[in-house]
Amino acid sequence: MTFLFLLAAAPAEAKLVTINDMGEIVWSVLSDEASITLEPTSSFIEIKKIDQDKPDQKPVVSLGKQDGKISLKVSSENGTKELEINKNENNLIEIEERPEVNKLIIGVQNDKFRLEQKGVVAYTENQINIDASSAKLKVATSKGDEFLTILPYEAVEAALRTKLLTSVSRGKLEISEHEGELQYKMDGNKTFNLFDLYAYSIPVTAYVSPLSGELLSIDSPGWYKYVSFLFI
Repeated sequence: MTFLFLLAAAPAEAKLVTINDMGEIVWSVLSDEASITLEPTSSFIEIKKIDQDKPDQKPVVSLGKQDGKISLKVSSENGTKELEINKNENNLIEIEERPEVNKLIIGVQNDKFRLEQKGVVAYTENQINIDASSAKLKVATSKGDEFLTILPYEAVEAALRTKLLTSVSRGKLEISEHEGELQYKMDGNKTFNLFDLYAYSIPVTAYVSPLSGELLSIDSPGWYKYVSFLFI
């Protein structure tokens, strides 16, 4: 059985789906429970949690786009619930922290999916699938689903550890296929401190594996590519 809802408006930080530390789905809905198409009557709409008599079994949460429409879907042995998302919402899905799982917030912004971990944000146009029981993420690619083992904050940490970048620009992370592989793309800078008198920066774009955290390649001024090993 499939339930379809239309999300027309919601408070700025209102979670619709929480994957708690037990791997269970907790739904939040607009206060007008009787309506299938949820139309707002004012700028403020109350959000409250639904108490489920029977927890979803083997739930999978998906955030995807088809025919220009974005939808959030929760599928389980109990059925499927689907919501159509037609506005920017940074906080649609929250994965709560648990052992070996970091808190992650997933939303939609400018027709892209937004993943936020510890203040670091990455964007992707690829469908996101979440196994709620394990909190493992997969991203749809032309070759099939691939695990997103390394989350945004961890990807930035991995890039900075190489010392090929000094900083990464906020909001400049993308998750997409590059040269046939799913990669993080992040824009940043390498700053050289010359004799503690002058700081000189060059732009550097890093590509990081979302599976291993390995730095795959960089785009930078030609000369830096040839001498970058001196700064590792």
